[in-house]
Amino acid sequence: MNKVYLALSVVIVILVIVLGVVSSQLQSETLPLLNATPTTTPTRTPSSTAIPTPSPSPTATPTQSPTAAPTIDDSVFVGNAEQASIANIAFIAPSTVQVLVQNSGSTTVNITQAYINGVAVTAMNPASPSVGKSASGTVTLTLPNSGTLSAGTSYSIKLITANGTQITNSAVFNP
Repeated sequence: MNKVYLALSVVIVILVIVLGVVSSQLQSETLPLLNATPTTTPTRTPSSTAIPTPSPSPTATPTQSPTAAPTIDDSVFVGNAEQASIANIAFIAPSTVQVLVQNSGSTTVNITQAYINGVAVTAMNPASPSVGKSASGTVTLTLPNSGTLSAGTSYSIKLITANGTQITNSAVFNP
């Protein structure tokens, strides 16, 4: 047992000596760099307009030059996502539904398709409605297949934009 302790002690002493030697070599290599003065000193003569810079040491790390703060483009974060919603649904005739579309986004929303209870609407007024950025617009839809509104029935409205965004809402017809 004593031999094991003796062997471990010798190993520890050797490690301490090796670390001490390595540490002193590292200090002797880095200390001159820390205390070094530039090899060239900037001078300015009255006829010179350029400001000379000292040459970098071989171990120096490159530095970034200051730049203006970057500008933030919102489309990077939201991917130019359309931000539209159906704000109101009004039943204005036995087969006609008026939909108020609110666009809170920063791009114009172009509506290309409309559905009432999952059935495609073929009559939309205006025919190709678009709602400008930060604006609202009304789209009039006629029920498909010459249908008429039925009291107490819930009608689900889905509008699809040119970018594929689906805007949905529903309301119950109570005349």
